[in-house]
Amino acid sequence: MDYLVDCFSIDSMQSHKGVKGHSHEAYYGALSKKLLEIYEWYKCQSIEFSLTQSQLDEFNRNFKRELKEACQSFGIESVSVITRFGVIAFRIMMILSALRFFNTKITDGTIECTNMDFQIAMVMSKTLMHHSMLVFKEVRGNGLKKDTQQREKFYSMLPNEVFKKDQADAIGKQLEIPERTISYILNGWIESHRLIQPKYAFYQKT
Repeated sequence: MDYLVDCFSIDSMQSHKGVKGHSHEAYYGALSKKLLEIYEWYKCQSIEFSLTQSQLDEFNRNFKRELKEACQSFGIESVSVITRFGVIAFRIMMILSALRFFNTKITDGTIECTNMDFQIAMVMSKTLMHHSMLVFKEVRGNGLKKDTQQREKFYSMLPNEVFKKDQADAIGKQLEIPERTISYILNGWIESHRLIQPKYAFYQKT
């Protein structure tokens, strides 16, 4: 990782002051060659990437919470923003881990994410995700009110007696609500005690 540290070191940045053209080209040219070397090496390897069980549990717990909060605060259209950042976080973990693992040159192994790289990726993705949600809120504007009204209409159309999931899907389809989003909505209403679940895939209003 020495070459990565060098990228952000004070001395390295100061050495660029007052220097034009060629030094910059040489400096970043060397970095690009290093990245090419890493790429070419990994291309010939058979290596898997994995999280520890505790990391996986934390990852799922955090993003499930973000999904729930986003759906309740910003509506069903915000779900795609959260799921995208889940993918981004995982990719950052893979990149950081791959850069560390490259120095060992161990072939046919498994890269296990370190806690440091895991936390770096989670903090980065969370910060970027919250900024994206602020932008989403500004762009949506009055659309948030419309989405809330749509969900309330969906709730009012659900049967008062016990109903199956496929019945809820059929009603949601009439309102042009995606099936996957319906699952998020139903689970949210269970947690907020607007619905109970007598048994699997069956629901009832409270």
